[in-house]
Amino acid sequence: MLTGNNIINRCAGIAVLTASLLAAGAAHAQQAAPDTTGIALKDSTVKTVASYDVIYNRELIKSPVVDITNALSGRLTGLYTLQQAATPGNDGASVFVRGISNPLIVIDGIPRDYTLLNPAEIESVTVLKDALAVNLYGMRGSNGVLLINTRKGTPGKQTISFTAQYGVQQPTVKPKYLNAYDYATLFNEALANDKKQPAYLPVDLDAYKNGTDPYGHPNVDWWSTVLRNKMRFARYSADVSGGGQFAQYYLALDHVNQQGIFVKDAKNSYNTNNDYKQYSIRSNVTMNINPSLKAFLNVFALIRNGTQPGYGSAAIFNTLYTTPNNAYPVYNSDGSYGGTVERNANLRAQVVNSGYWLNYNRNLYADVGLQQSLDVLAKGLWISGKASFGSDLTEDIDRTKTFATFKMNVDPATGAVTYTKFGTDGTQNNGGNIATQTRNSYWELTAGYNKIFNNAHTITVRAVAASQQYGNDNLLPLRYNTYSAYGAYNFRNRYHVEVSATGNKQNRYVKGNDFGIFPAAGIGWTVSNENWFPQVKQLSTLRLKASYGRTGLDNIGYYVYGQFYGGSSNTGYTLGVTPTTISGVTESTLANTNITWEKADKMNAGIELGLFKNKLRATAEYYKDNYFDLMQVRGRSIALIGNTYPQENIGRNRYYGWEFSLQFEDKIGAVKYFAGLKLSTRQSKVMFADEVDRKYDYMRRTGEKVGQIFGYVADGFYTREDSIAKAPVMEGYHPVFGDLKYKDLNGDSIINRYDVTAIGNKKAMIYGGLQAGIEWKGIGFSFLLQGTANRDITLSASDWEFQSLENGGYGQAQQHHLGRWTEATAATATYPRLTVGTNANNQTTSSFWVRSGNYLRLKNIELSYNLPAKWVNAAKMNEVRFFITGFNLITFSDIDRLDPEYPYVNGYPNLKMINGGLNIKF
Repeated sequence: MLTGNNIINRCAGIAVLTASLLAAGAAHAQQAAPDTTGIALKDSTVKTVASYDVIYNRELIKSPVVDITNALSGRLTGLYTLQQAATPGNDGASVFVRGISNPLIVIDGIPRDYTLLNPAEIESVTVLKDALAVNLYGMRGSNGVLLINTRKGTPGKQTISFTAQYGVQQPTVKPKYLNAYDYATLFNEALANDKKQPAYLPVDLDAYKNGTDPYGHPNVDWWSTVLRNKMRFARYSADVSGGGQFAQYYLALDHVNQQGIFVKDAKNSYNTNNDYKQYSIRSNVTMNINPSLKAFLNVFALIRNGTQPGYGSAAIFNTLYTTPNNAYPVYNSDGSYGGTVERNANLRAQVVNSGYWLNYNRNLYADVGLQQSLDVLAKGLWISGKASFGSDLTEDIDRTKTFATFKMNVDPATGAVTYTKFGTDGTQNNGGNIATQTRNSYWELTAGYNKIFNNAHTITVRAVAASQQYGNDNLLPLRYNTYSAYGAYNFRNRYHVEVSATGNKQNRYVKGNDFGIFPAAGIGWTVSNENWFPQVKQLSTLRLKASYGRTGLDNIGYYVYGQFYGGSSNTGYTLGVTPTTISGVTESTLANTNITWEKADKMNAGIELGLFKNKLRATAEYYKDNYFDLMQVRGRSIALIGNTYPQENIGRNRYYGWEFSLQFEDKIGAVKYFAGLKLSTRQSKVMFADEVDRKYDYMRRTGEKVGQIFGYVADGFYTREDSIAKAPVMEGYHPVFGDLKYKDLNGDSIINRYDVTAIGNKKAMIYGGLQAGIEWKGIGFSFLLQGTANRDITLSASDWEFQSLENGGYGQAQQHHLGRWTEATAATATYPRLTVGTNANNQTTSSFWVRSGNYLRLKNIELSYNLPAKWVNAAKMNEVRFFITGFNLITFSDIDRLDPEYPYVNGYPNLKMINGGLNIKF
């Protein structure tokens, strides 16, 4: 088992090993002959004519992020990100490559499952998009690949870099909850609409409005009471790199300290906030053992420690969005926590008086490899091998405790105060468990041949055999075997031909149906290298390329081809006069013995231009990806068999669109400047889905966008001018004035499932980013604007008023509910009439609840200053750089009360940050 001490001890061992290698390299550097093999230990999956885009270290370090996925927004064509989680230590963005989520993450050539990397230690991030680019990954390539290469050492003088940065984070949007008076007023109105008696008398409303009774009629801004307005972020990192001809090294240390959003109580001797701390060490060493043999050793260790209140962060946010300002006081007059029968879990107590949870994560990864030149057999022939091991451990420690709340009762005649108690105070839990434990091993053997004949014909051939195995807790391991062949021909850098084929085997498919072959091919023509092409200054490069191939995705469960049986709490039979229970078993989901991997046939065509001596570079690509054998449950299955139907390979979807890139760099005297535009479109279509029978064509999902929203078409509100008796109404519902009205699509005067159709935007989504910057005499300024268009979001229960809770209370109301329909506001209303709890008519999915998700965000901005070289050199340093960065600072959106990426108020809010720092290099 990998405990924290074991990890630290191994990290110490890594440092010792690295120091030994560096010493050996320094001693050998004076004697080693120059490297003449021309063979580099590098990943070669990015092909000449393949579709990919890349971002480098100098851009990555501008983003003060913990998860590297958040630094990619708007910087790469074909890659779309959506940050829907901001909890410290778990704030990675969802990543989509050409419309498909969850691309394969490959770090230094090894498929990994983590992205918590310091941007400073990354050399480049490449998104692989078409079939040719992802071919090596076989049945794991359909979702695209995110290729991350970490920094390596280079021969030369040792360099040491230290960076310290400190930032302040805030929520991008604060929910606009109603104060106690407005809440009570609207609640009474909603009750009246429901033909019920008011909950608040005029004297209550006056008390809320005037604040004369803070205990009996509280007005608590719960958001500010339990959440911080500002949170600290600090990062300290150092790295050293260099080496001689024998060994090159890169060693990095990193520490992140991120403060959570919850308030704390000075009376606690322990931390109840959801703080997060991260420590990592990376050691990358490359060795030239002799002129023909190279080796590398990469080791990465990561320690993550997190805390949260004992009640749980998610539960607290859910309570926060359902607790109105007038629910109860924070404290009663005697200092006890306030509460009521309906709400007896005081929010403040949940945050500071429910104990705490500790979460420990330990991750260790090690890669080792050799590459041998075989020039003695044939010039350009080489072989290589590498192996990797990774281990992850997550442990939870439970230190939660209970708390009591009290309702203060005041006798109106005597003024005597008594308290009603809810719950038990101070019961302590002390426990812990290993939440997850995973293991990951990988090996790879590669043989390659690179040769240029007659300075005209370049041939590259490569064959790869690899195997990777994942172990997760007590599950049987998941194993992939991969066999890949690649060949490329290039004539005078004019004509390019590439072919590739990968065979994949995965052990969770039925034997005999567990091996698939994925071919791909591409061609390219560099027109500007033709002898007849006019040599003009305006056009430096003109290149055409195209590719086509098949990819796969093993979207499979856990041995779903087998039929399993097991017991459960509701199985068994009770027999006899004296009841005796006999245990029984239940059948799991029906087995699918024909299951196979999902597939996609991908086509890509593009053009590349270089203008004005390649100062201006432009690319345009068109793609069309046909996905088939997608896993779906048949819509026309019947329930007579009494069991759940399995997923089958029956679905077909199509994704297609354009991608454009435009980059310009130049300088005028001492002024350097650049600008870049990344723009992508994404359209999709459901080619086949086994739907239930649809009576009308407008109800069909097939033919619409993938993920298209379906619901009723809202047609305003019922008003006094309407004749409800003659208007179409919701089946089983009797509308009143102020209710939402819907279009009767089939003309039967009834609103039911036959009036459900595609709603929302059907256009291709557009996404991308615009970045620009300028440098002058050590002063630098840059910014990145990122956004999307033709995107929809659907508002949910967190946007509705007065939602019922299980314990009989009623939830929040927000400022946009002030725009509700009344007889006085019928002409200007922006929200239906208010009701308490569930309203089957108004709260059903309809176009009324679909909003534009378009936004433009100042994603990143940086101002930096490098001290003059003469000052720095006088202090025996190479570089001193000060910088200020901003992240998610300004957002322009069609719905300003919600964050456009996470349009909900019942979860950890997305954050913006201002960050400053110092980088020193020796």
